[in-house]
Amino acid sequence: MESAVNLVGVGSRVIPGFVVAIAAVVTLASCGSSWEGSAKSAGSAPGSTQTRPGPSTLDDWRAAVCTPGSFLAERGLLVNSDPVGWCVGRGAMAGGSTMIYMGSYSSTFLLDNDAVNYLDSYATIATDRGVTMVFGVPKYGDSKLLQPLEQFGFEIHSS
Repeated sequence: MESAVNLVGVGSRVIPGFVVAIAAVVTLASCGSSWEGSAKSAGSAPGSTQTRPGPSTLDDWRAAVCTPGSFLAERGLLVNSDPVGWCVGRGAMAGGSTMIYMGSYSSTFLLDNDAVNYLDSYATIATDRGVTMVFGVPKYGDSKLLQPLEQFGFEIHSS
């Protein structure tokens, strides 16, 4: 009686086909989980790139600027963005905490509108995935809270 499992030969050994399929899925899933490589910063000259000092992820960026335990994955002030969330800025003055709002934009026009209407300053980076990530502090917020993002290649702007 023949087995219903497809077999794949590797060297002198035979491995069940489903094991190879699982290994391929795990490999593909791990490839898309980081924002590695170089990125063009929003607003930089055409053709220029700003290389990040190594692999970084959205989690790295949030950890750099958010007070632990304060992140919420819901829409904040950035009404024209694809929502990412908001948090209390790491190092915000006691009693005067500054929120940091995060979003991703595929349109510079929409980013510019949100920046003018809602943000005092903001940090941007164009990702390898074709969107611009934004971390911003609201009007009268503390723009110094965004400085840790510069280590990842973000560019800081004032509205």
